[in-house]
Amino acid sequence: MSQPSTIAARRLWPWALFLAAAAAAIRFTTARFTNDDYLFLLHGRQLAEFGGWPVRDVLEEGRPLHFVVSALAQRMFGYRLLGEFIVDVSMLSLAYALTYVVAAELSQSRVAGAITTVMAILASPRLYDYPKAVIPVAAFWLGFQYLAQPTWSRRIRLGLFAGIAFLYRYDLGAYVGATYAFVIAAEEWSSRKTIAVTSFAPFAAGAAIVVMPFLLFIQFHRGIPAYLESTTRFVRNETIRTGGESPSFNLDLSRGLWQIDRPSNVRGLEVGIRWGSEVSDADRGGLERKYDLHAGKRSEGRTWQYVLRDTSSSNVKALVEDRAVEDTNHIDRSSATPINPTLRERIAQLPRWSDIQWAPGIVTRHNAVVWLYRLFRALPFVAVLVLAWRNVRNRPPSTGHETLKVLSVAAFCAMAAPLLLRGDLDRSSRLADMACASAVLGAWLTGVGIRSGWPARMVAAGVLGVTCASVSAVGSIERTVRISKVFEGRHEFDQQIAVQKQGLLASPPLETWMSSETGVRGVVRYIRACTAPTDRIFVTGFHPDVSFFSGRPIAGDRTFVLPGFWNLPEEQVRTIELMRQTGMALAIIEENGTLARDLPLLHRYIEENYRLVGTRSFGASTGVLYNVWADNALPPLRTYEPFALPCFH
Repeated sequence: MSQPSTIAARRLWPWALFLAAAAAAIRFTTARFTNDDYLFLLHGRQLAEFGGWPVRDVLEEGRPLHFVVSALAQRMFGYRLLGEFIVDVSMLSLAYALTYVVAAELSQSRVAGAITTVMAILASPRLYDYPKAVIPVAAFWLGFQYLAQPTWSRRIRLGLFAGIAFLYRYDLGAYVGATYAFVIAAEEWSSRKTIAVTSFAPFAAGAAIVVMPFLLFIQFHRGIPAYLESTTRFVRNETIRTGGESPSFNLDLSRGLWQIDRPSNVRGLEVGIRWGSEVSDADRGGLERKYDLHAGKRSEGRTWQYVLRDTSSSNVKALVEDRAVEDTNHIDRSSATPINPTLRERIAQLPRWSDIQWAPGIVTRHNAVVWLYRLFRALPFVAVLVLAWRNVRNRPPSTGHETLKVLSVAAFCAMAAPLLLRGDLDRSSRLADMACASAVLGAWLTGVGIRSGWPARMVAAGVLGVTCASVSAVGSIERTVRISKVFEGRHEFDQQIAVQKQGLLASPPLETWMSSETGVRGVVRYIRACTAPTDRIFVTGFHPDVSFFSGRPIAGDRTFVLPGFWNLPEEQVRTIELMRQTGMALAIIEENGTLARDLPLLHRYIEENYRLVGTRSFGASTGVLYNVWADNALPPLRTYEPFALPCFH
């Protein structure tokens, strides 16, 4: 790299580290884990505590190194959430730092780099998805360094990183490898007007150094052809399961220019109501009219916030006693009387600027999702067109290295977007997963717009404005601020910090970090109380949280059981053989028939060798029931009173 670029890059790093530290602080105050996070924690615990290696002992879906890193974190920090949190947040922070450095360097604009990096931070990808954030921008950074000084040693470094990316996620490794192959070939052609096959040898050697040991491991324990077929089938089924049509805009021009979400002219009591799991949307609408509930707004899950106009004792009593109502707040349920709000709560009920919804039929979260989806899909093609336009019109022409950098980033984004941006984007975090890679292209285009005439600047400003608003909606900025309690006073904020520390440091992890509606907390309490720490447990459905929080090793080789995955007869036989070899104390089976339909051999094995000791909801409010099967050789020692189930330890 030339001396000016080196100096410029070094000057970028202090700001990059500041952005990374700010992002880490935000994540600490709002740390939340999902069931997907617990899947990696579970894999890590199986390896760290019970010696269950991916591929050999536990089926995995193409992310072996991610599981090994999770295991290392748990070996270092123990059986708690802290290790995984530190790894995830550190990697995400590194991703943001690299995003700023690469974006500012490519765009030659610190402002453009900072704006797009901040938007990537606000997009807030889920913790376990850090590879999708850090691997692309790290690949760009190494690729830019190679273009500045294309030596053989740097080609080896590109190969080493491509191998690491492959072991983290096979698809990301393929995208990185293809991008680097293009970079090496394009650099060779631009400098020598020829491409020698031997130019790729150092790159291939670096990748082989990393990947070959794992391939030998696969061949020894399962065989590469069988593993490749199983993994390909898994990816195909997962793509079908989470696939869907491209989202489209939904514009409702009949709702006017603005709308107040919390009208101050509605007199009454603000209450929260958690509806029962059996209450449909139509039922809820009828109950709202019956009890004079207005200004309904979903807060979380089945909990809604309302203004209760009719606060008469008869209406409040009927509301509290209705079987469709699971719980309420701001109502004393013992006496069925409203709890008078404090002065602070009355002030909080007044409409705020944030309560005003501008163009409510247009400015919606769904439309924000669609905007980001179409923007991320279009960015690589727009960048190539702008690059070609600049070179043709000579305004000013791009340098050779700038052209190759832009084309390499565009190539990666064009390859990755179709697979990463799929499924129900309104509910998933996949848009956030593409934010860092897209931010680099966005910064370059913004820099071009800043250096162009006023029309281009206006277009760049407009796109940035809409994108910023969309990121705020998709990243749930308001909810993040509310969870952090940063603006609710020193006492509330200190309490939030204490809660976060307690949750991350507790060993075993606190059950309160699990879902409160699906019954899994009750399942974990039962397993902890009634089985030995080494007893193996089998759980159907997607419940890695049960196995992780219970602290028990899994029975067989499956961390989850969903329809369509690993359901071939030979795969079922492998699971059964491992269950026979290692033993299985309990099987917790969702009573929905999935196991019998999708894994009949495994279902028959459990029925023939285990006894049904009870069917319980374990406190679930969703209507789910679990069948509990116990090993015939295990005698019951006592009864676990909360659920009237036998204990075996």
